[in-house]
Amino acid sequence: LKDGDMTASISSLHRSRLEALDIRGKLTHQLRDNIFQLILSTGGSRLSVPSFPTAESLDALIKIGISKRTETDAWIHPYTLYRQDSRPELLTALVAAGCVCSAIPSINKAGVLLLEIVRVSLTQLVRVQSKP
Repeated sequence: LKDGDMTASISSLHRSRLEALDIRGKLTHQLRDNIFQLILSTGGSRLSVPSFPTAESLDALIKIGISKRTETDAWIHPYTLYRQDSRPELLTALVAAGCVCSAIPSINKAGVLLLEIVRVSLTQLVRVQSKP
């Protein structure tokens, strides 16, 4: 997932949706680091991450995923999305939703990987919280 590839993959249709949606706020560097930490801790030694996208690139993917869903139904309130206590699992799933909209196969594949990471991390989270 390279920043140049991601930026180039934003079609004019997605750009117009992003501008029309006008989501306030942006993904902070701290939230980006939380996503990255979730990916590394969940993937463990089985996963190699030689580079990771910038907060700006991840922010664009999140907003693309949200804008795509608001075409048919609003499943998240986009104006209160970026809080410092936002769960990295939610943000990672939103990044994955944006990856699905990309025209570049490597970004689509990254979305599938991110969804698997979210699935595994949520399973681990539920197990930890359900212990007495």
